[in-house]
Amino acid sequence: MFQKYKYHLIVLLAGILWSGLSIFTKVLTDLHVNSFNQVLWRVIFGCVFSLIMAVIVFKQDMKISKKKLLYFAVNSLFLLFGFTTFSIGIFLGSPIAKAVALNYSYPLAVIILSYVVFKDVPSKKNILAMFISLAAVALLLEVWTIKDFASLNLGDIFEWLNSLFFGGIIVWGTKIRKELKPNPFVTLFYSLLIFIPLLFILGSVLSGFGLKTMTPVVNTNFGTWGWLSLLGLGVFSSSLPIALLYFGATKLKSFTSSVLLLSEPVMVVILGALLFGQGLSLWGFLGMALVFVAVLLT
Repeated sequence: MFQKYKYHLIVLLAGILWSGLSIFTKVLTDLHVNSFNQVLWRVIFGCVFSLIMAVIVFKQDMKISKKKLLYFAVNSLFLLFGFTTFSIGIFLGSPIAKAVALNYSYPLAVIILSYVVFKDVPSKKNILAMFISLAAVALLLEVWTIKDFASLNLGDIFEWLNSLFFGGIIVWGTKIRKELKPNPFVTLFYSLLIFIPLLFILGSVLSGFGLKTMTPVVNTNFGTWGWLSLLGLGVFSSSLPIALLYFGATKLKSFTSSVLLLSEPVMVVILGALLFGQGLSLWGFLGMALVFVAVLLT
């Protein structure tokens, strides 16, 4: 039984670990760590952790071909925009609750990208699972309570793009794993290494447009809790879940992985109730139940 669903459980665990992203980000935001430094140190810690795992734990040869380097560079772009468009959307006026709801629509993006990359045509069961997963997210986040949810502004467009880039992380990571078969931590190390100079370039461009929270100025004065949160953000809520996703992608379709990753908003709701005293309503419980229904359909 375990062997049959081993890869499903690996991706499910990735989603659970990813839920820590909201917790660490909240702590860092409360400590006034700006978006640029959150992303920068998240990537630096993730890069170092991936190198240690690749070389020391998995004993990998770090030499790569030109084809792998090209694939890793594309992967780095998906990670770059996946890590930054959420903050950009908030800056441009998308309400936080609405931004989160749009972000969790990524199963739809995955279906589109899977067709473009793999020519995968979704089955009727896949389409049903997608609608159920979107309904589950709507219930979990109680989207009808979000002000102006039906309206669309520039920030909302960036939040939808965020879901598209997140879908790209899933689909392109699956493509790398299936076609080139590198160790996931090797993929992550090189992708995050390329990410760092791209972040400085993007930060310079965005600060030129007035997005001061992305101004590429490196800070180190974060205090103990700040550094621990950055470490947690980079290792336990970024590199480790992405690596687990890559491991699971070996045997799963991208759409299946995207639905399994919806364990993240379930855990976010649960952690919000346990750590911050946020209420857990009947709608929340119903949303969780629908996530499991969507998972079973995949």
